[in-house]
Amino acid sequence: MANCSNSACVEILSNIVTAMDPSKSRILLDEMIMPDLLAQDSQRFMNQIDMTVVLTLNGKERSPKEWNSLITMVDGRLETEKIWWRKGEEGSHWGVQQLRLRK
Repeated sequence: MANCSNSACVEILSNIVTAMDPSKSRILLDEMIMPDLLAQDSQRFMNQIDMTVVLTLNGKERSPKEWNSLITMVDGRLETEKIWWRKGEEGSHWGVQQLRLRK
């Protein structure tokens, strides 16, 4: 999804949501999740990554707040159920988000 604009993400996820069963369907997104607050050096590095994605792919790296906003645009029932963060790498910003439809 990082390689996609918000409108493309909404279109992709909306198509998936139409086929979901709220009682058992889940969407797993393996993405970089930009932290809201970073130390100055980390902030600069993460901003460089985000700008590279924007300029080369017309995509975006997103913070948890931005992911929630995007998910809400797709469907008001869609929500992040859980995030698994990559272990063993100090300061890793990679995670797998599990999305579900509220019943």
